[in-house]
Amino acid sequence: MKNKILSKYPQSEFSEFDSDSIYFVDFTHRTEKYPEDLRKGVEIHSDQPVNPNNPAQKMPCFIVKNPNNTSLLFNIFSDSQFKDDNGNEIKHGEGCFLPTSNNENSWFCIIEIKDCLKGKVSKYIEDVKDKAIIMFDIFKKNDLFPNNPVYFIASFPRKVALDQSIFDNYVELKKHKKTYTIATNSMVVNNNCFIDFGS
Repeated sequence: MKNKILSKYPQSEFSEFDSDSIYFVDFTHRTEKYPEDLRKGVEIHSDQPVNPNNPAQKMPCFIVKNPNNTSLLFNIFSDSQFKDDNGNEIKHGEGCFLPTSNNENSWFCIIEIKDCLKGKVSKYIEDVKDKAIIMFDIFKKNDLFPNNPVYFIASFPRKVALDQSIFDNYVELKKHKKTYTIATNSMVVNNNCFIDFGS
């Protein structure tokens, strides 16, 4: 799978992790008023990082629980990674991840993180839905994973409980076979072919 992505998007950079917990975190809003050289975006950590605005607190994250220490590959998308037919950048998810050792039965996840206040979640649902459709279309159009189960994960780390029904009424999402939209802040990697989702 990695080679397929690189053949279409050669600028992609992958990082490998096999720790028992892996943290996807978006520092964009927390550091947007920092000097430019200190600003951060989406990062991946093997330890939960601290909140840059309050070092006494841990940063809310999307957590990949990996009890069997499965080796995983992560790719954080750059803004220039996806373009339309006219060369214009198009909106997209934050990144993707997959098992390092994989086959046609292995799972593949795309993630979008919204580090917004709990009361602001509804403001971003339409944007998340649009990104899910765009990302499914991109990967299907390029025939990157014709048989693999593909998940689009919407994570709102500051909201403890997420309602999966936010995606229920979107007919466009249901047109994509073997693709799934999940609203959650955590997941468990059982092995290269099976994952479970939490809240």
